[in-house]
Amino acid sequence: MTLKSCASICGSVKDAAKRTLINTLNETPSAFSWRVVGLGLLMAWFYCAYYSCVLVQNPYTIRASEQYWGLSLIVAVCVSIALFALMRKGVQLGDIRHWGFAASACAASATVFIYAAYILDPINERLTIVGAVIAGAALPILLLTWLQELRQCNASALEASVPAAFLCSLALYLPVVAIKNVVSVAIVASFPLLSLAIFSKLLGMRLAQGKSDDEKDAAGAAHHADAAKLTTEANLQLLGASTPAAQDPLSQAHGVGASFYRNAKGLWKNALLFSLLWFNFAFFRGFVSPTYFTDRFDHYLLPFVCAGLLAALILTISFRHARTVSLFTTYRWVLPFACAGYALVFIGEAPWVHFAYTASFIGLVGMQLCALAIIAKNVQRAQIPTGYVLFPLLVAVGVGASTGVTCGIATMQTQGASASSFFPLAMVVLVASVMAWGCDTESLVKAPERSLVPVTQLENNRDAATEPAHMYMMKVPRAELIDRVADLQANALAKQFGLSPREKEILGYLLAGRSRSFVRDELVLSLNTVNTHVRKIYAKTGVHSQQELISLARKDEGGDKHLEASESFLPCMQKSG
Repeated sequence: MTLKSCASICGSVKDAAKRTLINTLNETPSAFSWRVVGLGLLMAWFYCAYYSCVLVQNPYTIRASEQYWGLSLIVAVCVSIALFALMRKGVQLGDIRHWGFAASACAASATVFIYAAYILDPINERLTIVGAVIAGAALPILLLTWLQELRQCNASALEASVPAAFLCSLALYLPVVAIKNVVSVAIVASFPLLSLAIFSKLLGMRLAQGKSDDEKDAAGAAHHADAAKLTTEANLQLLGASTPAAQDPLSQAHGVGASFYRNAKGLWKNALLFSLLWFNFAFFRGFVSPTYFTDRFDHYLLPFVCAGLLAALILTISFRHARTVSLFTTYRWVLPFACAGYALVFIGEAPWVHFAYTASFIGLVGMQLCALAIIAKNVQRAQIPTGYVLFPLLVAVGVGASTGVTCGIATMQTQGASASSFFPLAMVVLVASVMAWGCDTESLVKAPERSLVPVTQLENNRDAATEPAHMYMMKVPRAELIDRVADLQANALAKQFGLSPREKEILGYLLAGRSRSFVRDELVLSLNTVNTHVRKIYAKTGVHSQQELISLARKDEGGDKHLEASESFLPCMQKSG
């Protein structure tokens, strides 16, 4: 085979991969690649800096080094609470790029401080504390910047970017751990700076693309330009104060401000479970860490590689076999690994303790990856600021991890006591109980608030301040409105023709225009079962196709005038005198 033919084959493969990427993810390979590398750099810095393997040098004690990343997460909790409070008050802190680069500079300097503290003899605890505090303060802002980027992606690109970024971080992490000297520390310190540089590049590409689209469609409708402007402003604000659910003046009384805590029950339940899962991991970190330095490949590298590859594999399987990835898709396999870890610790033998650490790490890495994707998808769907979901979960993570480190070290020191020996079994019961209590995994913020707009403003495009009191309407996406109307029609037809509860559920999807494959994935049924239910629905209603079924529902509803009249808005039952 000649060199020319090899080049031709490589070119064909490259073109095919490019077409597949564009068709599947609906974006250019360049944007996808930059996102994967940028997010991977941030993950690699987190693993290197927070897991202490790279920064702690021989021959210093290693268990004591577990304290500093627990302190970092406590600081991250405080910063998250402060940012959340400012966001709730509508305070805008400025351009997210400025804050992002400031946070990346803090992260880089924290890396240097922590390394410098452990190369001194004796260890300089003040430098360690300074580095831990700075790293903790930078973490929430760094996560916020990249979640702002992820929320701009479509679902396919988002779900593909996160596991790909983890594999990229793994490729960066392994050589750095193997080197482990001043050069590796310099490399780790550059990770957050490079990550934010790539974020700024992606943001610039997105803004340039929006400007180009506006120029091509200069004669288009005005609302397209408004939407592009809104997206730009939301991207540039650190706390996302310009997102649709937060920008309307009435939202302070009727929207984001008033009912968030009541509508976020799923978020609070998941925050508790996040806290427990991070407690698990931090507990094992403190419990299995040796008193003095040990082989980094045995203690750090092997568990990380095993856990990372297996978690990436399971997460990829979840992405392929679930229409939408929710936290539930990972809870099903995170819990067995967490329970297995505690069971192995209960045995008490040294090799089993390392297996327990690896098992807990598998669960944690999968949860980390899923959390990034789910937070971005949830805030994208709900059109609320990213911090409304990120900051509460980050607070839960910090509390759980810092408590877990303390308990792990304390348990190691009192290993012979009966109370501590049964502690792992108690944790298994606690985690299982929280999951049995129930987690609203599909919607972290249920029934998200929408901005309220006067009807007359919609009809006449006049300033709301000049209008007298009027009925207010709640802005709702068309897809969501179609699903609601389909549910109402399904309830009516189910009563009329005596359909079973399962048939009524499937009927709602059919009336919303969903395919049978969609119904199969959504309800976790076999395609044969779905086909059987559909045939029964057709037989009971006297129709022969999905289109006839939709026509029947609209006929019984008196036509689709209601849908046309309320295409973008639903009555909010709000009048003012």
